[in-house]
Formats: sequence, structure tokens, C-alpha cells
Amino acid sequence: MSGKGSSSLSKKRSRTDCELKWKKNVETKLNKETGKYVAIPSSLNLLTDDLRREILKVWEENSCRHTGNAMSSYEVYKKTSLDSQATHPAEPTKREVLEVLKAVPSYKVGTLEMYKRFPHAYDVFMLRHDCSAIHSYLIDTVLDRIVNSASSKEAFHSPQPQPEMHPITAGVSFPQLSPLPSSPPPTLSAPGFALRAADFGCGTGRIAAMLVHHPALRCLFTYDQEPAMLRRCLLNTVRTAAACGHHDEVHLLPTARLDTEERVVLTPADRDRKHDGERELEGGAAGGRRGRVLRLVSRPCPFQAVQDGFLSHNGAGPGLGQGHTPCHLIVCAWALSYLVRREWTGGSWCAAVDAVVGEWIRLLDPTDADAAVVIIETLGNGATTPTRHSVLGEHLEAKFGFQRRWVRTDYTFETMEEAVHMCRFFFGGDRMKDQLEVLEDDNGCGKVLLKECTGIWTLWKPRISIP
Repeated sequence: MSGKGSSSLSKKRSRTDCELKWKKNVETKLNKETGKYVAIPSSLNLLTDDLRREILKVWEENSCRHTGNAMSSYEVYKKTSLDSQATHPAEPTKREVLEVLKAVPSYKVGTLEMYKRFPHAYDVFMLRHDCSAIHSYLIDTVLDRIVNSASSKEAFHSPQPQPEMHPITAGVSFPQLSPLPSSPPPTLSAPGFALRAADFGCGTGRIAAMLVHHPALRCLFTYDQEPAMLRRCLLNTVRTAAACGHHDEVHLLPTARLDTEERVVLTPADRDRKHDGERELEGGAAGGRRGRVLRLVSRPCPFQAVQDGFLSHNGAGPGLGQGHTPCHLIVCAWALSYLVRREWTGGSWCAAVDAVVGEWIRLLDPTDADAAVVIIETLGNGATTPTRHSVLGEHLEAKFGFQRRWVRTDYTFETMEEAVHMCRFFFGGDRMKDQLEVLEDDNGCGKVLLKECTGIWTLWKPRISIP
């Protein structure tokens, strides 16, 4: 009979085996002769026994089991959940912050090293980041427009007017790109719209958790280069899905092919109910609240892999398998600028960005609803208006016709010690120290503020069919 010692050893071995599997796959997916990615590990490689237990735990602790009829009106949803913990993640506890301050060094850690070694610290730091304006834009403007266009009798032929936050830079029309070969989206046998979204450079899941708030979301594809970040993303996404109450179960699929039978049910299954594909994708009042499944895909996919054709062969390798399931929304937040910096020295950043963004545009599915690509990047800290010149943003506007707006995304810390330590860890040096402000008002007295402005670039593909 195994004792506690052997059980602990088994857990460690389980995690170690998974790490080795990741390393093996990372090494073998890159063709050394061509320098191109030819294979990407599946989502199922991400799971360890410990991670599955933790996912079950956060689901059970945060699950909001509603009874009665489903909320078919999004207005009802907004009234009941915008002030919930799921919309505004719980503040980290003092103990959690102290543990993070002890764990992280008092100097800037390289980006890749931060993602590999300190995903939890990064996650806690991002809980200090007020992204409510981005949440509102994605839910109330972007996703609502997509869903409303799906039920409209006439297709949109021009973008809807947007509330103006600053002058929008006009851009030329984006190039005509041929669609990627793809797996056909599932056909619904009952009324209802199954929204499909992808988050590239998902990090610990800030954007993914926002998207889960919309009741029409049925498929979410999350990609990041670092497996440690993907694990945090998976936990945060499941936690938010449980708290929102829009889904009864969460399934992890190996790839972005929705017709596969291979999957892992991450949440407690209702054994009295069958999981047929049509029922899983029903939504709103048509399908009722029972049987609504959120399908997740979470894979380590760097931008180079997208450039090398990942979306056309779904990570199976050139000429193998079907392409990526098309999406109604693609988001890339605080990530594309890393590609620019990587390619800056060689002067090839424009070509690299064009290749990646072109792949995203081809992945959009405007056949049954409007579709959009949304790119989010920082526009400077320490001021109430943007101070950073964005060559990436200007290129997106001129080359593809993206429209820009900006919002405030300030950081708020409990103490000056926490603010200085965490900003040094994330931004480097003491360059942010002079920009920290101690709040004096009643709502935030004693707290420390770091102002930030963030740009949002959006490209719409209007729906091309009429229901």
C-alpha cells in the first residue's frame, strides 16, 4: 500500500513527466533545416493530475448554479453580473501579495524568464491592472455587435458608428486575402448563435476571462508561447466560466477541430445527460440553460508558428490534418509588440506583422455574423493621455485599415512598497517610481496609482450572408 511519501512522489513525477513531454514536443516541432515550426503540442499535453484537480476545485468553489429559465436577454445578464466577482476578479489577499513580493527579485526579470518562472506573480500583478474599459468595449461593443449582426435580417455593409474616445485615424481597406483551408464550423440544428473566439498571446487569461462573460460564447481558442502561462489561463478561464453561470460544463479539446470526439471534461459531468454535439452548442433561450458546454483549446503557439502556417494545418504539420476552425473574433492583447521588438534589428518587423495579421484576417468567419480582429497595446504610463508613439499602430491603420481608440488602464496598488517592488519587477529599474501617485480621495486613500493609457485597434469584416 502506498503511503503519503509515495503519493507525493507520484504527484511530482506526474508533473515532471508532463514537463518532459512539453520539452520533447517543443524540441521536435521545429524543423532545424528550414527553421519553421511543423508541429505544435495539443491541449491535452497541458494537463497534469494536479492541474485537473485544481481546475475541479476552482469550478466547485466558484460555480454559480442558476435554476429556472435561462437568461436570454443580455441586458438581464449585465444587470446581474457586472458587479460580480467574475467581472472584477477578487483582489489578491495581503498574504498572497507578501508571498509574491518575497518570491520575485527586486529587479526586472526578462520577459521570457518572467513567463516561465513567475506566472503566478505576473497574474497577481495584473490583478492590479484596471482593464474594465477594455472589458466593456469587448463585451458591449464588439461581441454585442457580432451577436446582433447574426440575428439581423440584413447584413452590415459598413462598420457601426463607435462612441468616439479620440479622433479615429482613417485607414485604407485591408488587402483581399484568400481564406485559409479550415474545418467547417458546426451546424446548429436549433436556433441559436455559437460564438467562436481566439486569443493569441493569451498570457494568464485576462482577455479570455473577459470573453467568457458573454453568454453566446461557445468555443474559445487560447494560444501562448509559454506553457506555464497557459496553465494559469486555463485556471482563470474555468474560474470565470463557473462564476458567470453561462455554461454547465467546460471541455478541453486537443486542437481547434470541433468535430473531434477526443476531449477531456474539466468539470463535473452530469451523468443523466448525454453530450451530443448539437445540444452542446445550443444557446440562449432556445437551448435552455442545461447542456451548454464551453469548448476550450489551449496550445503553445508562438507568432513564428502562425507565420509558418499553423492555422492552415492546425498544428499537425504541413499537408496534414484540417485547418483551424474559423472565428468570429480574434484578439491579441499586449503581445504583438513583442514580435515587433524581436524583428526590429533586422528591419523585417513589418513583414512579420503582415504575415501574422494576414493569417488572422483569413481566419475570420463573416458568413453568419460580423467578424473582427482586435489588437491591444500600451500607449504609455504616467499620464492621462497617450504619450507613446506606436509605429505598430500606425502600420496597422495604414496597411490593413484598423481603427484606433484609446482607454485608461491604470494600476492601483495597496502600498508604496508593493508598487515600487512590482513595477521594478515588471517594468525594470526605477523609471516608474516618479510616476507613482498616492491617492488622497476617500475611495482610494493611501493607495498608489500608476496611470496608463492603452490603444485598441479594431478591424471589422462585415457579414456577407443574410439569414
